[in-house]
Amino acid sequence: MNISLKDLHEIKNESSLIEFLKEKLNIPIPNGVALEDISSKYSNYALGLNESNSKQVLDCKELSLTPGQPSGILIIRFLNDLGYSSILHAISNTLRLQGKNHEDFRFICLTENYQPFAIAYIKDAKNSDSSDTELYILAWTQEKVTISTNTNHVIPDIFIHQQEELQITSEDLLVKLEMIGTPLGELCDINNGITTGYNPAFIINDEIRNRLITEHQDCEDIIKLGIGKHQERRWKPSYKNIIWIPSSKSKNWQWSNAISESIAENIFQETYPTISKHLSRYTDEIKNRNEMSRGEFYWELPFQEYDEKFQGPKITIYDKPPIMAFYDKSDAIVINPYVYCIQTSDLSILGILNSSLFNWYAHTKFKTKGGGCLNKSKLRIVPISTNQSIKELITDLVHELLNTNDNNDISVLEDKIDMLVYKMYQLTDEEIDYVKNSLSKLNKHEETVKRNKLSDGFDSPRHDDSESQETKEMKGISKTPNTDDVPQTNSIGLENDSTRKHAHIDKLLAKIQKNGTPLINHAEMYGGPGITPPLNKAFVIDEEKRHQFINADSKNDELIIPVVNMPNNCKWKPEWRYLINISNSEFKLWPWSDANNEESAEKIFSEMYPSISQHIFQYKNELIDKSGIGRFYWELSIKEITKEEYPRLYQPKIVYPAAGLSIGAGYDTTESPILFYWTCIIPTTDLVLLGILNSNVFQWYAGFQYQANYKYKNKNWLTFKKSNMKNYPIPDRTEERNDIFEIVQLIIEDPNNALIPELEEEIDQLVYKLYDLTPAEIDLIEEETSK
Repeated sequence: MNISLKDLHEIKNESSLIEFLKEKLNIPIPNGVALEDISSKYSNYALGLNESNSKQVLDCKELSLTPGQPSGILIIRFLNDLGYSSILHAISNTLRLQGKNHEDFRFICLTENYQPFAIAYIKDAKNSDSSDTELYILAWTQEKVTISTNTNHVIPDIFIHQQEELQITSEDLLVKLEMIGTPLGELCDINNGITTGYNPAFIINDEIRNRLITEHQDCEDIIKLGIGKHQERRWKPSYKNIIWIPSSKSKNWQWSNAISESIAENIFQETYPTISKHLSRYTDEIKNRNEMSRGEFYWELPFQEYDEKFQGPKITIYDKPPIMAFYDKSDAIVINPYVYCIQTSDLSILGILNSSLFNWYAHTKFKTKGGGCLNKSKLRIVPISTNQSIKELITDLVHELLNTNDNNDISVLEDKIDMLVYKMYQLTDEEIDYVKNSLSKLNKHEETVKRNKLSDGFDSPRHDDSESQETKEMKGISKTPNTDDVPQTNSIGLENDSTRKHAHIDKLLAKIQKNGTPLINHAEMYGGPGITPPLNKAFVIDEEKRHQFINADSKNDELIIPVVNMPNNCKWKPEWRYLINISNSEFKLWPWSDANNEESAEKIFSEMYPSISQHIFQYKNELIDKSGIGRFYWELSIKEITKEEYPRLYQPKIVYPAAGLSIGAGYDTTESPILFYWTCIIPTTDLVLLGILNSNVFQWYAGFQYQANYKYKNKNWLTFKKSNMKNYPIPDRTEERNDIFEIVQLIIEDPNNALIPELEEEIDQLVYKLYDLTPAEIDLIEEETSK
């Protein structure tokens, strides 16, 4: 099987190394095992290494694929590749002295980061009576390269079939850039901009700013410069004004310690009267902001670590094309959560981010169906070259550009920066032409998409006809027949087992299971209790109907409670309804509970709550025939669900149906009971868990593990009962979890946002990383979940 640089580049740890050994070298490693489970470790002393060589060998393990039976495959991790040839000769000599046949051993040589750089074996030198040995390198083509004992061997850059003419591909060029650069996240801190929850109240123009300050000078202290997403050109941002009142949780205001919001509001009005008057025009809107979009008091902005995020020089960049980055040294606030703040004064990074090469890189590597290119996790892995001499040249050009009049033509300076960036990343003339042609096609395509959006409101579909052989094999597509002798052997002489799609599915299920700990270790799950009315239209009402009842008689309010509804077509944020909550007379004493008959009880009920009685009475005939009523037809069959008895219902929680085609989980912060007995909850504030449950990975996993013996519209019905859910594996990796939390928070703040599909795709990509999935495994999941 042909192995490319990309395959090697994806190996970053023991887990991905095992996948490589299984998938690319066809070593029959059982599913769900770690390297230490199937290997025995050699000490450097046992290998016969001297003090100098010992420093080069980090560890050496021999695979034992059958318990107690060494395989002869030694996996050696080196500090670097210097002198590895002499080290292999020394190890081979030690094996011979131990009475072992050194020619039977295969050496898989790894870098410090687990990436293979050579697969080799030792043979006695031909036509020699001495103990000289020769080192043979197995290239991926099975070509043998003879290295004499005393020859310093230069390792090939890549082990691929030689071609007369190298064809440039985006995949190879991406790998080249990533191998040259250092991830941006290792050089700078990267943060999202903030959300106000209601921009019309907090974002003001210069005219309003000047008027507010003229009327009250102290206002100037809390009106700051802001950078938003709507920018006309790159390099230098245009600024807005933001009324900057961070939450009392992060800043101590004069009103922060007030014992009530009304007292705090009076202090706020006295401290900043003109600002208070301005915000009063939007009181309803800013009071109705999601709780994650507001501060401790309704006029405050949400809690965040503002000072650390925005102080000092920074680069800001928007998530959508055209890619535009800006430099700010004014401590301006980055207003939009889709604008990212890179804390650095390195102008060469600004030059790279505004270059044609980065534009190509972002579109090629990160483009999503929703049109976005960037998010925080993607920016962290952007490769930044550290070529100091070229960085200085780019910095000088960017500095000149930032000091250029806005009306001047800057295209010449931008072209010079482009050429330096190409040089910085060592692009050939052919690769530069490839990037330019790709961008030209991309620009034409985006113009077409833009016109289509204007005409029909839909995005053009993404076309991608390319599939790797690995992906085709995982999907069960036959590969080109091998004309070699049967049975086939792998690259290092082991027999190759035939693989089928179901084997890949079993392996992927085991991998997901291994890469997490059971959900029950992270949070408790409950099947309700939910309130299931005997007839929804009689007991479940909307906001408008609730107001009608309360306006008719304020006493009705004591019977109406908010409830959470989670229908199968709902996701992220559940529906909220109101329930006419009249519990069973057998559990609660009502004025009519001791009536001699239903007619007398009905009269008492109608006298106490006439409008509600009239509403329910219209469904009397239907209710009488229902089994879910209480002692009387206007009562529910259950006792009252109280906060004291069921505290889990009255706290933030993930809500999801017990069964359905997908889980479609939502998040509730209303501290309300739930409708229907088939609704399940997980009391938690962990939004990462919500993101994982709504991801492609969970949907795919559930599709195989949680099937019911029932189909709906030719699709498998899934059950999410506790016995299934409690063992679902939840990964613990920190960086991706933080990014998932932020994206889920954005979705919950505005569940009707047009960018939701794009944000969901970003969550999927982060969850794939959490489970350390390969591209072929991702393709297998997306093939199933897209049906």
